[in-house]
Amino acid sequence: LELSASENPAKRTTPNTVDQICDPNPTKVYDIFVINTQSLADKLDELGPILDNENYSAICICEHWYTPDTIGYARIRGYIQAATYCRTVQTRGGVAIYVKEGVNFQTVNVEQFCVEKHCEIVAINLPFS
Repeated sequence: LELSASENPAKRTTPNTVDQICDPNPTKVYDIFVINTQSLADKLDELGPILDNENYSAICICEHWYTPDTIGYARIRGYIQAATYCRTVQTRGGVAIYVKEGVNFQTVNVEQFCVEKHCEIVAINLPFS
């Protein structure tokens, strides 16, 4: 985005303003659990009791450490693997989003923004109504 010398940045509206991304009066509220597991495989048994006692709509996992070939084995009971990013050159890292079964969502393709070891992201859209 470029500004001309006469344009006032305070009056500028971009497509990334919060009001354009988020509904200010949502009819649905989501509880989202975020965790850096530093190896999800080692934490799956520990996650079970935590998730059984809560009603999270989604789980965001950083540092799952799976590869593209093994991420399919990373299952969390009661949740769907909605979006994943795995490293292909380096080890460890990776991010994933799991959505509770029955919760509507759309996967957002952000793979073009991923740079292994520097920017590892995934995204989903959860509807407000």
